[in-house]
Amino acid sequence: MTALSIPTLLPTPLRWALSLFVALGCSACATNTENATPPLALQAVEHELAEYPLPSDIRSASPSHVDTLFSKGVEALCAGKIGAYYHMINVDAENMLHHYEWRGNTPTLLRSFAIGPGIKSCAITEAENTQLKSATLFLADEFSGLWAMPLHPEHEVSKSLQFYQPDTPVEGVATGYSHATGPLVAWVSPAHSGVWLQTQCARHYFSFDKDIAPELVRFSSPDSPDTPVPMLYVNDDETGAVYAASLTDKLSACDAPAASSQSKAIPLLAVYETTPVDNYGDAADDPAIWYNNQSPAQSLIIGTDKKGALNTYSLQGKRMASHPIGKVNNVEVVAISLAGVTPTGTPINALAIASNRTHNSLSVLSVAQGSGELALLSDIPTPLSDIYGLCAFNHNGNIDVLVNSTSGEYLRYQLSLNPDSGNIDASMVHAFTLPSQPEGCVVDTQKGVAYLGEESTGVWTLDVNQTQASPQLAITIAAPVESDVEGLSLFDVDGVRYLIASSQGNNQYAVYSTDHTFSLIGMVEVAANREKSIDGASETDGLATSNYNFGGEFSEGIFVVQDGRNIMPSERQNFKIVTGASLANAIRSLNAAN
Repeated sequence: MTALSIPTLLPTPLRWALSLFVALGCSACATNTENATPPLALQAVEHELAEYPLPSDIRSASPSHVDTLFSKGVEALCAGKIGAYYHMINVDAENMLHHYEWRGNTPTLLRSFAIGPGIKSCAITEAENTQLKSATLFLADEFSGLWAMPLHPEHEVSKSLQFYQPDTPVEGVATGYSHATGPLVAWVSPAHSGVWLQTQCARHYFSFDKDIAPELVRFSSPDSPDTPVPMLYVNDDETGAVYAASLTDKLSACDAPAASSQSKAIPLLAVYETTPVDNYGDAADDPAIWYNNQSPAQSLIIGTDKKGALNTYSLQGKRMASHPIGKVNNVEVVAISLAGVTPTGTPINALAIASNRTHNSLSVLSVAQGSGELALLSDIPTPLSDIYGLCAFNHNGNIDVLVNSTSGEYLRYQLSLNPDSGNIDASMVHAFTLPSQPEGCVVDTQKGVAYLGEESTGVWTLDVNQTQASPQLAITIAAPVESDVEGLSLFDVDGVRYLIASSQGNNQYAVYSTDHTFSLIGMVEVAANREKSIDGASETDGLATSNYNFGGEFSEGIFVVQDGRNIMPSERQNFKIVTGASLANAIRSLNAAN
């Protein structure tokens, strides 16, 4: 094949259009029909595809940037403008895909992951009004065909096969736009003298009137609605010749798929993020917040690394300590007032209680007053075969814990502490079940109500003032909320209490009223804070809120969420930290819009 320089592989930033149309919302898009149409006339042109200009932001990059970006070679390279920023994809010689965002003339690495062998070119949907969350990346794979995957860096890394045909190595792909038909995707194979063209309503195959082996394909931009169809350019891999073809008579107008009715989430920006957990994979899970009543600014975030530790962080995200007590999944902090409980006699003002999957136990730790230092007091065994989530609360002078298993079983324990010995007595006072796997829960002690998340179904309520009460389904998952519902917390705004729930399927958070209606107020999300180089949050497991005044930027409280895909660049999981003021203002805006 013709050796191509880096500029050759990067197409002109065309005004490509709306994105995931190839997910392809219409039945014709799922077929592989090759329409029997007259051949597409090719006209030889003098210029080379390699002469297509790069975006100015990328052209002006310093040599050091270029050396860094392409130090491991280039197998495929493409760029597209989404909103205010260019996004660039480089697949290197080690089959790693690197996703960059260009700010000015500086690239920021968003994520890197293995994409597999065979990727020969790529293309990004692009349009003035395309949002990153709906943009699509297309990958030409000489072994498998044509792939599509979401461009949004917070989206799960997954790709769907859009086209496959035996003995058809797809090597070139391009995206474009037609005023007549909307977004376009074209792909070619040297094994076929023709081009496949996907509109938002149909797939076409056009053979060429010349016998060539096309390897590259590009679109021109349509000049105006008066010239609504772009020109198509292809090369001949065997001769190096470049040809142009008019599509004016080949495309017919069609109705666009209905626009998504998904409600828009109000974006919140994290002001800090925690040090990543030590373990790779799905490790970080659930945060809790300890309020330091002696020095609020020195309060701590306590977070689980469910592969082996309980960590503490400052409000600015710095890891302060790590306690390898086992595979702790969820954690809760409960305020108490006891003196001399620790072996050294240090006063404590809270307990941290964690569900420990290593022992199927409740790990109870003291939180030292003033310093927040944790010390393991006891591991309380449970009969649960696969302990999972929990929540804890003060009740009638005791600390009560609601703990669940992946099977849906719930147990309620009452804990009592001996202030002289530090021993913890535990008694199980209630058992009940939910229909399927739960995890997160939170208790409103003012109302005496526990909110219990059932991941695939919704949220149940439980009267905690009655030890033998049965749970009642209060909230059923419905659009725009998407399962799983895992993290739950309560947050007060202007004297009104709201339930915040993770909406894992769309990387958002649902805000519900806690009156008898349990109505959905709206959705929020944690988006990328580009100024601080902090990515957004995705696929959140646990979350925590607090209305305490921690001082400074956290004078109106704090909102902490687990980030399932920690990027910018790709790292192990962590927690994102948002000011309570941001969350409160978003809820006020949601209320104003209702």
